[in-house]
Amino acid sequence: MNQPTYEGRALPRPDEDLVDQGLAFDLETMDRRRVLRFAGLGAGAAILAACGADGSKTSSTSSSTATSSASGALTEIPDETAGPPTPPAALPPLVRAARMLSATGA
Repeated sequence: MNQPTYEGRALPRPDEDLVDQGLAFDLETMDRRRVLRFAGLGAGAAILAACGADGSKTSSTSSSTATSSASGALTEIPDETAGPPTPPAALPPLVRAARMLSATGA
């Protein structure tokens, strides 16, 4: 007879579903996946390391320049600290009227 397989391995319990093959079968499957995951992560790390090898000298000098220029004059931007804008419909009627008058210059 032809014995059922999964990923090229014979099932220990051919009469049962794939999810009912037992703990040993599951651990073996997870171990194979873990090896593939680490191989993929290693390849990704090698690619990133190769990309960063040429630009490492310029990035250290540009970061020190940016740090020294940023620490010189720190000013607060008022638009960013005001919080989210209030929609006009949520304002009380007198505040809406005052804003409309100030916008028209009256």
